[in-house]
Amino acid sequence: MGWFLSLKRQRRTVKDARGSLLTERQLEVLRMRASGLTQLQVAELLGTTKSNVSAVEIAARRNIERARRTLEQAALSQARLRVAVPAGTDVNRVPTMVFGEADAAGVHLSQNGPAIIAQLIRDAWEWVRGRLVMVPFEVIITDDGNLHFIGETK
Repeated sequence: MGWFLSLKRQRRTVKDARGSLLTERQLEVLRMRASGLTQLQVAELLGTTKSNVSAVEIAARRNIERARRTLEQAALSQARLRVAVPAGTDVNRVPTMVFGEADAAGVHLSQNGPAIIAQLIRDAWEWVRGRLVMVPFEVIITDDGNLHFIGETK
């Protein structure tokens, strides 16, 4: 019953979703699911059905994916450099590849080698197994030295 009370408090703190691609209900469902609740538990708390919670969650994840693709397109529009990373590449070689292209173009990167690997693992984890790149992708380097990883849908 403790989780029920804490979630009742959490529901009251959901901020206005105006200006977001997610509705307040979608944010609420995602937060509850992220806290470990099942769809049935969320449905009970919200006074709705499990199928409704499922539909809301699916729509929210679809909106998040659209936002991710939009950000990728924005990054591409600002791309100064692109570095192709083929399948089979050791993850530890990616920073060397990126720094080489950036140095040749006179672009100062906003992060060091370990930070590049950390961002790769965080943003493109589905493309990597162990130390190997399994799915080819591109590293987009913007004029301000930021990196974006673009490839098949994650």
